[in-house]
Amino acid sequence: MSSLLDLIVPFFIALLMALSGYMVALIGDWIKKVIIIPLSFMLLFDALIVYMFYAIETTRIQLMMGIMLGTILKIITFILYQKYLSDE
Repeated sequence: MSSLLDLIVPFFIALLMALSGYMVALIGDWIKKVIIIPLSFMLLFDALIVYMFYAIETTRIQLMMGIMLGTILKIITFILYQKYLSDE
C-alpha cells in the first residue's frame, strides 16, 4: 500500500464512526424512553464498520488508529450535539 492510503484509511474509519454516533444521537432524540435501542444500533454500526475494513484487509495499526480517532470524534460529536442540537 502507498503511504497516503495508510494515512487516509484511519480517517475514513473515524469519519464513519462519528457519523454513526451522530445517527445514534438523532435516534436517541426520537426514541427518548428506551436508551438500549440507540446503543444497540451504535454497537451494530461500529461492528459493521470495523468488520468492513477488516474484510478488505487493512492493517491492525490502521484499524487501531481509526477506532481510537473514531471514539474521540464520537465523544466530540455527542458533546456538540448535546450543546447545540438537542431538543431539551
